[in-house]
Amino acid sequence: VLTYPLDIIKTTLNELLMPKKPDIPPISINSFNNRHETVMHQCICGKAGESMMHLLLAFPGIDINIASNRGVTPLHAAIQR
Repeated sequence: VLTYPLDIIKTTLNELLMPKKPDIPPISINSFNNRHETVMHQCICGKAGESMMHLLLAFPGIDINIASNRGVTPLHAAIQR
């Protein structure tokens, strides 16, 4: 019964990525932190779960090939786990 929590997460992500208020700039799904890790890196390394990974992969425009400062892509991170 993961549908309910995932719906909440998807709604929250949608609100962040595509805000309804014109004075709030959208956040890119491919934004990264100071280590150049994207949300997909964080999902894989932080044990967010397979459901969250599938949810992120469903977002239009997500780039799974962005490498961190260490040259690690999300796929590399998943293999290293």
